Amino acid sequence: MADNYITSTLQLCSGNASFSTGQGEYRPRNPVSTPLYKIVEDYWEMFINSYDDYFQEKYGFFRPVVKSEMEKYLNCGILRNGFIRIRCPECKEEYLLPFSCKDRCLCPSCTAKRSVLFAHFLSNEVIEPVPHRHLVFSLPKIIRPYFKFDRKLITMLSRCAYESVKEICQTLFEKPVMPGMI
Repeated sequence: MADNYITSTLQLCSGNASFSTGQGEYRPRNPVSTPLYKIVEDYWEMFINSYDDYFQEKYGFFRPVVKSEMEKYLNCGILRNGFIRIRCPECKEEYLLPFSCKDRCLCPSCTAKRSVLFAHFLSNEVIEPVPHRHLVFSLPKIIRPYFKFDRKLITMLSRCAYESVKEICQTLFEKPVMPGMI
């Protein structure tokens, strides 16, 4: 009954399923209709129950964080899991905005939002308008399993990559150079 009320309230509040804001137009998303959501919802329990038998040897133990992140994703953007009512102070039009998981791993919607906000923050607050280069550090496939089974090595790997770039820069340039890394 509550689900019907929430759905009908959303339809009444948002009129044509969009809401104009000062910075654009909000269009409610429907996460349960996406292929990823349907696959996860249909097969998640079966995956958890069979992980130890089929995947543990190759991919390592099932980390508890994976389960919690997946549960956040399944609850993201669903009105029955909570929402905020947003009302325009001038025209009094309102709509319901479902809470999001704010996850940075699995959820495509929240990941995209985080990426946009982070890029905006970097370009406006962190990176000076000076020449810079974008470097990508990748691993040969043969050594990737070591990092898959010992996640703490990733921190050490990042530090080594930074130190290598720093050393190369200090060797190549006559002036003292201190690279910045994000």
